[in-house]
Amino acid sequence: LHSILDLSTDCITLMSLGSMRRTCKKLKTLSIQHHEFDYWDPTALIALVAGGDCGIIDLRLPSIEQFMGKFAVIARNLKSIQYLCFDRLRGTRKFETDNTTYLALAAHCTQLLSLRLPMTHSFCDSSLSALSTGCRNLQLLDISNCPQVTSAGLSLFAERCTALTSLNIAGCKLIGDYGIVSLATHCTNLSTLNMEIMKSDDINPITDNALLALGAHCKSLSSLNASYCDGITSAGVVAVALGCAALNKLELNYCTSLSEDCFAVLAQHCSALSYLGVKSVNCVTDEGIRLLLSGCRGLYREGLAINGCMNVSRGMRDELESTGAISFS
Repeated sequence: LHSILDLSTDCITLMSLGSMRRTCKKLKTLSIQHHEFDYWDPTALIALVAGGDCGIIDLRLPSIEQFMGKFAVIARNLKSIQYLCFDRLRGTRKFETDNTTYLALAAHCTQLLSLRLPMTHSFCDSSLSALSTGCRNLQLLDISNCPQVTSAGLSLFAERCTALTSLNIAGCKLIGDYGIVSLATHCTNLSTLNMEIMKSDDINPITDNALLALGAHCKSLSSLNASYCDGITSAGVVAVALGCAALNKLELNYCTSLSEDCFAVLAQHCSALSYLGVKSVNCVTDEGIRLLLSGCRGLYREGLAINGCMNVSRGMRDELESTGAISFS
């Protein structure tokens, strides 16, 4: 047995996981199903990993908030772990920051390539710093909706973890230009970035400076989500289009400061583009869409998301729908 997927928490006891440890010597992947709002005691998980490195390389668990004070013990026996995912927190309860967990990950899980910690309220800059000391090979990091992470924390992390290729910081409202510029400067192999912020923060805005840095340094960038970033204009989009020829997916939903002149540059330089999200961007017109489709033929595969674009005619919408070049996602 190599993989166990979506194991119910109802099945997790000291006896069941202890037996699994003794008999499933080749187990590499374990996913424990997260029941909404359920609390479960992770003590039984210690039985699975007890006695040295358990050999698991891919582990998905309920929210890390359930593990505070216990995961440090578990981490010591996950020396082979490469992919670690914690389901997002379902409740609204606030948690105290406990860097013991993240220090343990850094000390013992040094082969970690992918870490997902969405909606972890206890995660902050010092947690990010702790991780970056030992997990230098991280390629994917998801800290979306971790409200305490700032530009300073992201900058320090980027300096240390230069192998990063995928980052999700959606909803991290304390991250602004400084953090993104540092990220682009140090993590030049970045291919996927989600920095959708949902609400503009006047203190830490994301502006064209962030996109200028991405266009200058991240030549492999293929997926960018900059939705709701009110400080972005066409100048920033043009910089990404000129610098990131491999761009395949671009989301600029609710970026109200854009003008349609950036579409000509996208059409000319981003022929690989197969999805463009411009929901409620009122500069989008029939003419701009035709220009995009003339250069980005891949848009006929995944499409344009133009919900709320009031200057696109009904006839153009019908035409896009009939050819498959429209998306309502």
